[in-house]
Amino acid sequence: MVRRIRRISFTVLLALTTATVVLVVAVRPALQDATDTVQERWEPLRRPLGARYAALGRVAETLGAAGAGDRSVARELRDGLALWNLLRVTTDAAGQAAAAADLEGLAARVRATTQEVDRLAAQPEIAEAMRGFDATAPEEELVRAYNRSVLEYERRRRAPLRSIVADLDGYGPRRSLQLSLP
Repeated sequence: MVRRIRRISFTVLLALTTATVVLVVAVRPALQDATDTVQERWEPLRRPLGARYAALGRVAETLGAAGAGDRSVARELRDGLALWNLLRVTTDAAGQAAAAADLEGLAARVRATTQEVDRLAAQPEIAEAMRGFDATAPEEELVRAYNRSVLEYERRRRAPLRSIVADLDGYGPRRSLQLSLP
């Protein structure tokens, strides 16, 4: 009886191991292809986003000069820009994309804050800095191509059996990029 249980356990363990290996071998190439495509689509965005966030840095400076540097959005903007500046010299495309997405959200908050607070809305320097930021938007097609590749990557990564391999192999989530436009 004990022998039979051992044989059954061994057979089940062997079957699970074989299934796992087959799953990894079958799924990994598709995940890697999707990752490579996301990386390829991200690369052309890095330079225009660098210029865009340099312009956003000027917005942060004008907020500080206008006396709004202590607002939470201004502090978060400075922190987000510092993170972007650290990540942009690395090869961490996922981190760069996440930082860019956060900065775009912060830019939208800054826009809303500067339009709603009368003291800030009356500052022409802030409005000029925001126009400079708005003028640096990357080409829409580059952003669309990147977002399509992220969508495809996420679709592949979240598929029922693929998600197991993705989690085990470190294929983490990727964020799309939604630009803050006026």
